[in-house]
Amino acid sequence: MSNSANPIGSGNVIIQEANGSTISVNLDNGEELKELIHKVGSDLRDIPQKFLRLMEGMPSKAEVSEGEAKIYLTVLVATSGYSLANSQLKFSITITNLHKEHRYFVNSYFVVSPGFTLEGGTVEHDTFSMVPEQSNIYPKRLEYGEPISITFAIKPEGFYMYEELLQKEGNAYMKAYSVTSLGEVYESNALEIKKLVEYYHAINNA
Repeated sequence: MSNSANPIGSGNVIIQEANGSTISVNLDNGEELKELIHKVGSDLRDIPQKFLRLMEGMPSKAEVSEGEAKIYLTVLVATSGYSLANSQLKFSITITNLHKEHRYFVNSYFVVSPGFTLEGGTVEHDTFSMVPEQSNIYPKRLEYGEPISITFAIKPEGFYMYEELLQKEGNAYMKAYSVTSLGEVYESNALEIKKLVEYYHAINNA
């Protein structure tokens, strides 16, 4: 019997083991999640994808970890030749595992300051996620010192939101956060929205 994981509507997840026994895990309890990970072993490939997706909801309740992973956020220009015409801007996150042991990175998300103003101009949202251009990138196992780069397309139709951030605050910035299966959250450098807007207009005016 293969392992399975199912949400039961109470904030808990039931995991059924191969021998038929079950474990109930509270997704709001970070220590309980960590204990489970250690119990099932170091290789997470056998944990169901549904359970890993549920764990991605943890970052908002976790403190930023220090020093054991490096997250670098930058902007790339994708071009088909020597001209900037028809080029495209992309966000790039490079994650490097600095733990002596391997880590599984299960999610990345972004935070802007100040927040985007949505819903008729009454509510600000500062946290959002984007779909990586690489398919099935998560969960990704990284050994000590191993890096991985992930790219995210910047959609032209939504770029006005970044311009509005710059109008609200001249020092507006954006950061990326990456999350491990143990609930560790790592923070990137700050990317100035001013630079992003400058790059965008340079490309579109080329």
